[in-house]
Amino acid sequence: MNNGIEAYRVLVIDDHPIVCEGLRGLIAQKENTLCVGVSDKKSLEASFAGRFDLYITDLEFPDVDMGKLVIRLRNHAPRCSILVYTMHDEPWVAAKLSDWDIDGAVSKNSDINELHLAIAALREGRRYFDTALAPCRSLSPFAVPDFSRREKEVLDCLARGMNTAEIADSLFISPNTVKTHRRHLMEKFDAKNVAQLIAKWKRWSL
Repeated sequence: MNNGIEAYRVLVIDDHPIVCEGLRGLIAQKENTLCVGVSDKKSLEASFAGRFDLYITDLEFPDVDMGKLVIRLRNHAPRCSILVYTMHDEPWVAAKLSDWDIDGAVSKNSDINELHLAIAALREGRRYFDTALAPCRSLSPFAVPDFSRREKEVLDCLARGMNTAEIADSLFISPNTVKTHRRHLMEKFDAKNVAQLIAKWKRWSL
């Protein structure tokens, strides 16, 4: 009984029928939740006749470019959440996911509770990235590095396009101190240059 509240609709996309059905059963137990699973391309195409609140997709699916599928899902249902659930947690995979327009990622090698936490977070409008997928964590508000007030000020100045001398004058600190803060920030954000640092900072702040 949903007491007049519209059900939360979930689509599981996984080419392994057993996995797909298992996830569907687990998720459908949640209160006021409807869950459908698709495990072949024909069923996947048919699913576009409807819209879902949450799409949980594997990283691989026969004859489907998953990167393009994510774009298609986002265009089809702009307000949906997209969660990647994959057995691959290698660094190169996590790095690729960081470029996708997704709301979360969970490793199948993690405890099933990790998936439940991710679904709960996405259902509340938050993002969730499994710690096993470390390079993706820069997308998560819970994974942003700790930094000092002064480092935050330097970061804000860098984001405005200010150079070292301008930042030093603005904050009343020496140019060497600015360079030290900048180096620490690049280390904390795992950035190779200032442009990458700012890109990661903007991605998180959004």
